[in-house]
Amino acid sequence: MSYFAATTDFARAHHMGLVYWPGLRTGDSYSMEALQPNGTLTTNSASGAAQLEWGYGYGSTEPVNSLPAAPPGQAIVGAASGRCVDVPGFSTTSGTALDLWNCNAGGNQSWNHTASNELTIYGDMCMQAGSNGASVVAGDAVRIADCTGSAAQQWSVTNGGAITSVANPALCLDASGAGTSNGTTVDVWYCNGASNQSWTLQ
Repeated sequence: MSYFAATTDFARAHHMGLVYWPGLRTGDSYSMEALQPNGTLTTNSASGAAQLEWGYGYGSTEPVNSLPAAPPGQAIVGAASGRCVDVPGFSTTSGTALDLWNCNAGGNQSWNHTASNELTIYGDMCMQAGSNGASVVAGDAVRIADCTGSAAQQWSVTNGGAITSVANPALCLDASGAGTSNGTTVDVWYCNGASNQSWTLQ
């Protein structure tokens, strides 16, 4: 939000054109507008629309953002890759599989290790091993899902850098195939102390 505000301030001060175009898709949580069945748009974020109008040169008083602060969180950075555990495309869809991506300080890379041993993101979604939220086996993809309190959504973060599954403590958060490139799948695999299973929360 600070970046958005600074961008609109700069555009206004320099009399520049400004376009906000994230791509409107039905159900996107960050969309400023929502498409209605009759083809019209309604505003989801009055403060966002006001900030854009400020950037376009309208009004004489800069808008003040009154939204709450972002949920707490840290990046989970791979020792082998130097890349972050990432929700592709800022997706908020339950079941979205995680990957590695260049660290960007985005909300889709900001994880909060809670007192319940959950790793939450966006404030209300959890990192989950596997797809059914029950049994966890080696090779299961790690994804986001609505928090349910299941053991498949609980993780032990160790001092040695391993992040182990509470549902199956023999399995660790793992960069699949010892991959280090952008797009490498994140899964769970037998804990072996390798650098692709070593993580830091930053």
